[in-house]
Amino acid sequence: MKCRLLPGCPVCGGAYEFLVLSPDKRRIAVCYECSHVFVADPISPEKLRNYFQGRPAFEGSYAGLTFEDIGNPSRWQSYLYCRMDDLCRGLGGPQELCPQMRIAEVGCLEGRFLAELAAQGHHVVGCDLNEDAVPLGRGHLGLDLRVGTVEECMPMWGCFDLVIALHVLQHCLCPRTELATWVRLLAPGGRLVVHVGLNRDDYESKWCMQYFTERSIRKLMGFFFDKIVFRKHPRPNPDEKDKDIGAVVGYLGPAGAPPPGHDGLIGQQT
Repeated sequence: MKCRLLPGCPVCGGAYEFLVLSPDKRRIAVCYECSHVFVADPISPEKLRNYFQGRPAFEGSYAGLTFEDIGNPSRWQSYLYCRMDDLCRGLGGPQELCPQMRIAEVGCLEGRFLAELAAQGHHVVGCDLNEDAVPLGRGHLGLDLRVGTVEECMPMWGCFDLVIALHVLQHCLCPRTELATWVRLLAPGGRLVVHVGLNRDDYESKWCMQYFTERSIRKLMGFFFDKIVFRKHPRPNPDEKDKDIGAVVGYLGPAGAPPPGHDGLIGQQT
């Protein structure tokens, strides 16, 4: 069966050339225009979604943690410290988390990080594809956690001061379309925080569809925000495949987000 090739770069739509075959025989390509690296013959949406189901996906995201740990707060202290540090560094400091913010997290899994934010007085909602982890987290934590993509289960356009998507975008088949749905969650003046791994070149992960560079993540965020702030910091674990973490904050203007059906706000090239 012949593989379907993407017609253009999933970030900017530009022409691309092939770089290499991945270990599972996927064609890795690079865009001439924005330097984005991506899987040019991706797996089906159904197959990708299946990767994020059940215990294996959960335990693959958390070293040493299992479903049985969801109800045990003491097991999460190290993770929550690192997660909060990641968010605050991306925002520019803990002072940027204003009191009682309305916060949505895309890719929340069991919702432990949202529970930490809720304990600080914020109003939180989360979504994730994992049909097992989300109900378990909802039962243990009592939070509004939903199964599905933002498009499928969070029709709350313009309701949030802050939307968080930490290490999610690289797993999306259509990052620009997906990002558009996240932007529409923001209230006028809201912020979107996106973290992605940068300059990864091992191409081993079957889950990773996008391999961002600083230039390509700036390009993508520039389609939706008239102001973006990019920060880069090295991976704390030298064994990680991503060489650096790119934290990008998009600031939505007073006009708010574009209506559904639009996959770009201003088309700014950065």
